[in-house]
Amino acid sequence: MIYAYGEDIISYKTLKQTANNKVMSDNTIQIREKENPPRKKEEFSKLTITVSINGEPKNDKTCKSTSLKMPKPLVKKVEGPFIEEGKLVEEMIEGQEYIFKATEFQKSTMSPIKHIWWAEKIDDGEITDLEYKKGENPYLDDKKVVCFKYKAKKGKKIRIYAYVVSPAERVSVEVPIVSFPFCVDRFKVPGLNPSGTNISQDLTYGKGVATKTIDNVYDVDSVKQFIKEYIKSGFDVDKHAAFANIEGLKENPFDEPFNYSSPSEGSDHFANVQRDIDAQNNAKMMKIADEFDKANYPKAIYSKERIYNARAWLIENWVFEASGKDVKDYHEGNLMFWDTSDENIFKAFEDWATLCYSYGNLEGNIKRMIAKFKRNEGGIYEDSVLTEDIANHKSTLEYCSNVEDFIAEQIKISKGKLSNIIETGIDYTYQHRGDKGKTTAKGAKFAKPTFGSLLDTIRGETIALNDIWATEVYISGVQFDNDNYKVSYEVTLWDHFGLDITDIEDIPNTIPVAKEAFAAWFALQHLRGYKPFITKMTFTKEFQGNINEGKIERNDKREAIKTKQAKERIDNLPSFKSL
Repeated sequence: MIYAYGEDIISYKTLKQTANNKVMSDNTIQIREKENPPRKKEEFSKLTITVSINGEPKNDKTCKSTSLKMPKPLVKKVEGPFIEEGKLVEEMIEGQEYIFKATEFQKSTMSPIKHIWWAEKIDDGEITDLEYKKGENPYLDDKKVVCFKYKAKKGKKIRIYAYVVSPAERVSVEVPIVSFPFCVDRFKVPGLNPSGTNISQDLTYGKGVATKTIDNVYDVDSVKQFIKEYIKSGFDVDKHAAFANIEGLKENPFDEPFNYSSPSEGSDHFANVQRDIDAQNNAKMMKIADEFDKANYPKAIYSKERIYNARAWLIENWVFEASGKDVKDYHEGNLMFWDTSDENIFKAFEDWATLCYSYGNLEGNIKRMIAKFKRNEGGIYEDSVLTEDIANHKSTLEYCSNVEDFIAEQIKISKGKLSNIIETGIDYTYQHRGDKGKTTAKGAKFAKPTFGSLLDTIRGETIALNDIWATEVYISGVQFDNDNYKVSYEVTLWDHFGLDITDIEDIPNTIPVAKEAFAAWFALQHLRGYKPFITKMTFTKEFQGNINEGKIERNDKREAIKTKQAKERIDNLPSFKSL
């Protein structure tokens, strides 16, 4: 009798003995793989063969043994990812299931599915084995190919390995990962200047004592870290509080100047001495107050002198409007405006803003914005009434149409590969955007909607926003149906509710009556220390497209519809009979 045994296989051969003691054999050793062999990461399976003269093999000189190494089916090729329909795709979407296949193995008498391991490496992390579920995953498809069903995880890229002994990069597949939502367009940074190097001037504030210059309010490293985090995960009002003017302020105990003493009824000499003492004390206290403001208002870039000397030139170097004087009148008072308390300046600001710059639903919005400004809290302002109005505004709809054309163009260029259209940076200039193909079908550069028309000025969009500061567009979902698709996306518009010196030197803002709101506003922000804040509007939209159609094709379709509608209107004009 020949006995053979191993961890992975069962082998045996029966020798028959005839009546004349001759051994009969069919010259074959039957080998059968075990149903449930142990899962070990080894290249060979060891088979021990023992020959026994009589009965079961024993550990004596009557038995002879030898060992064989049986090669396991090492994996030579991995393919994928496939979707359920069997189509090979170039990327995976986080949370969706895909199929990977081990399609080539080294020659072996063993079943590959019983010895194969699957592993993953997310980005540049460690290689980790994937869960083995016997009879479920991995599995054999209808063509007896070893398959593994994998749910894509969050990351930039994932490498899938199939192996028997140890994972090897040559027997793996690396696939980019798309996680929703992802950014497809980003223009400038809320809170920072146009170049993204320091604070935006319209977010500075103070009490007429310039404590910093425009280039050194923030340190370079903190700005770089903020931008890095903003790109990665957006504006976090808790983490990025300083960039939204969320900082505690102390009340200056020396805000009110000391008054000179009245001359004493006694000796003139005594009265004059007392006056000199009071003057010296007053000067000392004012100096202390200035030092306090320098420490407590680290974002003040305009001195009182600079503000008071502001001019709006009607004719350059010849005719100007002394806009700085209007601000001074609110801060120090005049015959017409003698109550210069903060409360009274706020009342004037709101009265003029609602009278000249808003009506209807947006009148309530500007009141809410001024109330937040008055609370001196900084931060982020969001308002559903303002958001709904802006989301449906003509300028916003045109902007969204340009965004959709750009997305469609990128999908066409990438042949539907979404990982190729992810925006990982920030555009700071229109030229930069143009270089990246962010133009309309007619070649014009676009970046944001604007709200500066006469109707916008009357309705309330202009004073609330005017020129949107920064934008973000995130794709929240894409559904493909062969070459057709539907894209869902989210738009975030950012602006600053604050003024810089150019706002009071801008001619339209110095028109009589209308200028009062801006003068009061500027005085409160830059002479009374009230903090401006960031305005945020977020809304969602969706559109449909075809993988073969970019911005030119989409624009041609729109023009064809317009032409058809114009023709229909002409055809439907009433006819007139001649008398």
